[in-house]
Amino acid sequence: MKIALYPEFNDVFVDNTLKGIFYPLCSVYFEDADNNKIHFISSNGLWFDEKLNDELNSEEYCIFDYEDDKYSFNGNINVYKGQEYAKNIYTILEKDFEINGEKFLSEKTSTEDYIKQVISKVPKSEINDFDSEYFIGTFYEYSIVKLNYLLSSKFSTFRNLIENWHNRETPFVYSILTGEMQGTLNHLDKPKIKNIENYELIGKTIASEFFTDGNDSLIYFNVQERKVLLINSYS
Repeated sequence: MKIALYPEFNDVFVDNTLKGIFYPLCSVYFEDADNNKIHFISSNGLWFDEKLNDELNSEEYCIFDYEDDKYSFNGNINVYKGQEYAKNIYTILEKDFEINGEKFLSEKTSTEDYIKQVISKVPKSEINDFDSEYFIGTFYEYSIVKLNYLLSSKFSTFRNLIENWHNRETPFVYSILTGEMQGTLNHLDKPKIKNIENYELIGKTIASEFFTDGNDSLIYFNVQERKVLLINSYS
């Protein structure tokens, strides 16, 4: 099994429907007959509207069709509160970070100071329950960790890079053999979805390693039906 950090968005998803909602974290390559490539992703930065849950997408899980090593989304996108506004300001933040990201990294700009600097650059949300600061802060923490990795080929957490915390070793994807995963499974209630028994656990990523907090991501793969199940694990 080979792990590649930070795949391109278009190498993970079949289209841009979820750009600004989901962040690609890493891809796992399997040396098997099908050479399957499974992607770990996260929608941290947005809250869920539980009233709009459907059988493919909810605050607990999301099911994707798996097509040519990419994910296809068929759920209710409005489960993610303020998703249209989020996608709009994501584009603005992304362009600004392309210009100023290295400066933010070298100056060790905190999340709080980053939000103060950029919040005037994005249109004010007209959505009462959209948490702009949470979305912007999550974008920033993800982008700083990714940028540092692309520049140095070394992975460090945000708190190590910006706040000088100790940087612990990480496997990135925690398998069923690790104590971290075993602890999660001891308290995990699998969603009541069709053919859940056909989904094989691939592993788990921890939110605090790619952001600073949020929900962890568990990925299951149904090889027979070519579907991927993402479970949000609140740690």
